[in-house]
Amino acid sequence: MNWLLALAFLTPLTLAILLSVAELRTWLRPLIPWSALPALLSALFVPLGTTVAWPGVLFGVEFTLDATGQVFLLFTALLWLAASWFERGWEKGDRWAHTFEMCWLLAMAGNIGLILAADVASFYLFFAMMTFAAWGLVIHERSEAALHAGTVYIVLAILGEGMLLAGLLLAVASAGGEVALAALPAAIAEAPWQGIIVALLLGGFGIKAGMLPLHAWLPLAHPAAPVPASAVLSGVMIKAGLFGWLRFLPLGEVALPEASQAVIVLGLAGAFFGVGYGLVQHNIKAVLAYSSVSQMGVMVTILGVGLGQPALWPLLLPALSLYALHHAFTKGLLFLSVGMAMRLGPTRLILIASALAALSLAGAPLAGGALAKGAIKAPLPEDYGYLTWLLALGAAGTTLLMLRFMQLLRAKPLPTTPQAEGLWGGWGLALLACLFGPWLAALWLLEVTISIKLWAALWPLLLGAALAWLLLRRALPNWPAGDIAESCSKGLKHLHQHSPRPELPQHWWQQLGHRLQQLHRRATAQDMMDSLSGLALLLVALMLYLGLGGWWNGG
Repeated sequence: MNWLLALAFLTPLTLAILLSVAELRTWLRPLIPWSALPALLSALFVPLGTTVAWPGVLFGVEFTLDATGQVFLLFTALLWLAASWFERGWEKGDRWAHTFEMCWLLAMAGNIGLILAADVASFYLFFAMMTFAAWGLVIHERSEAALHAGTVYIVLAILGEGMLLAGLLLAVASAGGEVALAALPAAIAEAPWQGIIVALLLGGFGIKAGMLPLHAWLPLAHPAAPVPASAVLSGVMIKAGLFGWLRFLPLGEVALPEASQAVIVLGLAGAFFGVGYGLVQHNIKAVLAYSSVSQMGVMVTILGVGLGQPALWPLLLPALSLYALHHAFTKGLLFLSVGMAMRLGPTRLILIASALAALSLAGAPLAGGALAKGAIKAPLPEDYGYLTWLLALGAAGTTLLMLRFMQLLRAKPLPTTPQAEGLWGGWGLALLACLFGPWLAALWLLEVTISIKLWAALWPLLLGAALAWLLLRRALPNWPAGDIAESCSKGLKHLHQHSPRPELPQHWWQQLGHRLQQLHRRATAQDMMDSLSGLALLLVALMLYLGLGGWWNGG
């Protein structure tokens, strides 16, 4: 099964490269919806422990499938598959479709590759590929809002990549030059600069995971990106940050009480901040974006518990994986439902499916959300009893936010020319995954036995419904998405406008700089995207060449 594991990330990677040839696009585009299928088949049928090694590449590149990777690969591949089917219908007739598809496939390959990576070099390369390819998805529509969101995203992404690279280099140094991921958590636990490494990894992956206060890109990027891109950004790409923490942090190795307390506080702050700020959004995709900030806050909180209680980590890990799977399927369906409503209007079928997903996200009894929330609460010891109550209050907030989402979804205007050709297949697959995925994952992959108490699951929903009855009947303020980023942007603009500008002589280099600025302003977004695609494909071609060279040399 080694070949299937390699095809999981090589399939979208190869398609992205071939799409750069204009003559091949007509023949290759029908294959795009199937590009995530090898990854899904790998998650379902490749035995755990299967390894693909290419010793001739870099420091020796290796890919493997373990239990945690299997769960993440399963929901990542399935959502990419559903969103890819949806994307084919959504982008039909778009004049920039080829650049979107290339970035789409590169982001997919990076997302899948980092899950399977077993060494630092391959993990970082695929993580960076996903990060920078996603920028092309965010700015795709070339509107002012999209370019602004892309600017915030890329600035924070580069900051995160720098922190991550520094943390990984220190981690490898602490392991005596060992680049295998499996060896790094124990090495970090014993490292003399342990605190610095943990802080860098928390920050570097925290930007991707939307952890407060590093979340500012997320509520700007989700509304700006096309609907299928929003679905994978919120559903699976932000989980890459969580997955990075699971791979590198010394969870289960050593207790880190200071880091644990800080992460728990940040997680809870994100869980409640996402609800509060999401309520005052009038863009429905911004509401879902802040919901993702809130849900990732819950996952960050459980991660914080694991940092302080290494003995509990074997119980917390499968529960956290299940929670991530449930959120991926649910949020993916909600974003795709917004797209369906934009093309067809809020039909009864779309509203019912969205309501079921919203109730599941809030933790309604008999829904997958109740199973996921019960799984993360079950291992908590008595010392963390306060978390049980706070997480329940967070579920009440999620109920309130989801009712706000349904309010906005119902108010969607009917399109002048309803059109949903090519969208039903991807949307239907996401619906099935949302309804049945968490239960099947718990029974088959995670082997989690959870007893769901009816009243404990019901009262947060009733409280959230009561709050919605009080708050949603009146006009809510409309606060700008991006919160921290927008405040910083306004502050910098104010300083720039009111700062003194000394008169400088116009030397030849200043005239040259002025000329370059004029050329930059005349450059179109298409020029930017073509340059990005060319550079990305050059990097990908080099990686593929090295990879095939390592394969044929006995890897």
